Amino acid sequence: MNFRSPVFLILMILGSPIIVVAQSTVSVLPNDPMALMALAHDKNGLVGSDIKPWHIRGTYRSFDSKGKSENEGIYEEWWVNATKYKLSFTSPKSTQTDYATGTVLLRDGSQEWPVGFELLLRASLIEPLPDVSQLNGFTLQRRAQSVGKSTIECVGLTYPVRANLQVSGDFYPSACFDPTLPALRVYSDGSLNRIIYDQIVSFQKHYLARQIQVFIGGKLGAEMNLEVIEPLKESPDTVLAPPSTALPVDPRKIVFKDKSVRHWPTLLKKTAPAYPQDAKSMRIQGTVNVKATIGVDGHIDNVQPIDGPSMLRQAAIDAVRQWLYRPFDLMGEPRPVEIEIRVIFTLG
Repeated sequence: MNFRSPVFLILMILGSPIIVVAQSTVSVLPNDPMALMALAHDKNGLVGSDIKPWHIRGTYRSFDSKGKSENEGIYEEWWVNATKYKLSFTSPKSTQTDYATGTVLLRDGSQEWPVGFELLLRASLIEPLPDVSQLNGFTLQRRAQSVGKSTIECVGLTYPVRANLQVSGDFYPSACFDPTLPALRVYSDGSLNRIIYDQIVSFQKHYLARQIQVFIGGKLGAEMNLEVIEPLKESPDTVLAPPSTALPVDPRKIVFKDKSVRHWPTLLKKTAPAYPQDAKSMRIQGTVNVKATIGVDGHIDNVQPIDGPSMLRQAAIDAVRQWLYRPFDLMGEPRPVEIEIRVIFTLG
């Protein structure tokens, strides 16, 4: 695997050290890459049975392909447990607040699921790494990488692809850590996303990044900066009380409608489409948009074409059926999600 990829160019901007505000109990990284990924999953973000109620507030921004600010807003969350929380995104384009009461989910403001970077940034903060139960079928490879005067420890996740398909290391997911602590510094999902974790602190003995930056094709696409990370101080009954304007959300029907969404939910494993020979000989190329359901295990069901060249549609469907996503959790349970996916065919 080639680890000298754009992810390491981005690493050159990692300027701030890890700020340990509570002594970590872990100081040596496991040699086994699966053990390292398991430890890192449990120590990064805010998941696990040891997490106590918390409150977080920060700002986020997204940028267009020219680097101009596209949207900005405030992220705030009050968390009691997986089924009881208040989650808010507020921006000039949309305001939305979810109230999970323990049994139902209510939503105030915009009723559509966010299709920007909001959910990606939030998930990258709260659970930045996939659970190791999803890594069956992957081959994990660990190695140290020099970055300037320092070193970073990386784990690459590879999986079988077609024998005639040539891919680089960027095609596969990878995660990079501090050389002495299992603190995540960079995660790549194997597509165009490179997520950089900076200004890392220890909170409830977990590593949490005060700054998260999402790079798309080497350009900054979005960032989040946390201003408040603290234990929950208010009474949960007061904080989580929904207003009368909040409407129930059906967790059985989660739809991300915008077919331009390419960065969320998070893709773990993809299969490049086999170019149909007839279409290739006729120089047919273009984009096929399909509608699909991500199941509770992350596998794809119900793939249906929306539009695109008819001679390319079946190849797109066959490829997408083999993709694997990180499951979308809602109120402590993985839920099926309907999403639109674009598959691009080009002859170069």
